[in-house]
Amino acid sequence: MTTTTCSVTVNIRSKSGGGVVVLRLYMHDRLLMDAPAALASEVTVTVPPRGIITNQVVMTFDKAMVEQIGKTWDDMADPSLYVSIDASKSDLTYTASGPVFGIQPGDTAELELKAKEANAVRGKPRATSE
Repeated sequence: MTTTTCSVTVNIRSKSGGGVVVLRLYMHDRLLMDAPAALASEVTVTVPPRGIITNQVVMTFDKAMVEQIGKTWDDMADPSLYVSIDASKSDLTYTASGPVFGIQPGDTAELELKAKEANAVRGKPRATSE
């Protein structure tokens, strides 16, 4: 029997703080640019707060069970994966690098993150005294 479980290793590197990060692995056919990608795996990781830290996370998925608009990995013309974070559920955010695209099963993706800005309420008017 052929196994259909695949994995991708994600190395998370943080230079400026730690916290919770929700990683998402998406599967998509590169020839279907307008179709939404399919969520293949989601992992919550706690990154320690000190120093330059690398956390290695293995994300697994079943390429026969995940579908993008009715097509599994083997049915796609040009299948690919990408790793992103769920910013609304994460304490860290991207550096300039952003999500990692063009991943294949068995690959290792490098994801560099940083602490979110302390001043998350930008744009709100400052209170004034009269």
